[in-house]
Formats: sequence, C-alpha cells, structure tokens
Amino acid sequence: MNFQGCSITPQDEQTFWSGGNTLFSNWDHASQMVTGALSLEQCQLKAFEHNGVNITAKAADGRCIIKDANAKLEMSDEGSTAYALVCP
Repeated sequence: MNFQGCSITPQDEQTFWSGGNTLFSNWDHASQMVTGALSLEQCQLKAFEHNGVNITAKAADGRCIIKDANAKLEMSDEGSTAYALVCP
C-alpha cells in the first residue's frame, strides 16, 4: 500500500476565499471580531473536521474560515492568507 497524505498549500499572499459555503468560521464579519482565536495548525484541523478544502487564516488575530470547493480566491487588504487542502 502507498498512502499519500494531504497537503495544505498556501495561495498568493494577501488572499482569501470568497463565496461558496462556509463550513466553519470563528470570524464575525459584522463586528470584525474573532471568537476563539486559532493557530494555523488548529485551523487546518478544523478543515479536516468539517471536510473543507479552502482555508483563510490570519496569524495576527487567529481568524479561521473554512469554505467548500465552490469558493473563489480573491485579493485581501486585511492581511489574511488563503490555503488549499489537496488530498490525492
């Protein structure tokens, strides 16, 4: 057997995932606040827990937003970074 693990690939700097379905989020867009800040590693675990493939994270405030495959990559002026979960 040959098992290959999933990889989390960063996208271009200053990007985020827009649209699609939000599967998990600790970021409230209305209040611009994070509830329960997460590290990037914790955010990645949330992606696996929720079967999400698109991750937006920001280390400075601990935001973590997990989206489905229908999300589109866009430029961010908030300093977030988008990641894609790729599993063979």
